Amino acid sequence: MTKSHYCGSAFNATAIALALAIILVLSPLISMIIPISENAFAYEKNQATSQASDCGNGELPLNVGCQNIGSSIQGDENAVNIIGQPSFPTRTVKPLPEETATLIVIKKVACVPGEECSPLPAATEFMLSVTDDNGDEIPVEGSSTGTEVPLPPGDYDVFDDPSPPPGPAGTEFVGFTSDEGCSSDPPPTGSGPIEAGEERICIVINFYSGSIAIP
Repeated sequence: MTKSHYCGSAFNATAIALALAIILVLSPLISMIIPISENAFAYEKNQATSQASDCGNGELPLNVGCQNIGSSIQGDENAVNIIGQPSFPTRTVKPLPEETATLIVIKKVACVPGEECSPLPAATEFMLSVTDDNGDEIPVEGSSTGTEVPLPPGDYDVFDDPSPPPGPAGTEFVGFTSDEGCSSDPPPTGSGPIEAGEERICIVINFYSGSIAIP
């Protein structure tokens, strides 16, 4: 065996002995570090879980933005991926009511003055209509006390039933009249355009002819 080979073997033996000695010395220290790391990880995990549970539990003020925290523990729990999505309390905003006007349509049924009529058709047997400023036609059932019709501000017209009910035997429908409140035409035939918040009355009277009354 040469001298250089002997020296190399001696050096290898010495290095191995030194490595074993270092491992023996560091073993207690390593055993202390591992529990500390595990405890630190457990603490971080508990903190993430606590934040996720506290968010939206009703204890926070409603005017404070709350974060919904999603905890994702990956693989062997070496990493915690915290993903936050901001979420704020929802508030329902009611739409502002459209400004409207109100037209009250009254239907009356009468006998021609100076004549006598049998019981006449009821006001509810008539069907009128109102055309608003948008050109929409609104059906209106006759009512002796009045039917409220909401309208947008502007022009309008009221139309009587094109097919009025026939009167009883001995009577005949002869026509109708309407006052100035039934139209947005300029006075005196109408009352002009209706304004927002205004309430206006329209009276439509249907006349039937009967027998001539004897004084």
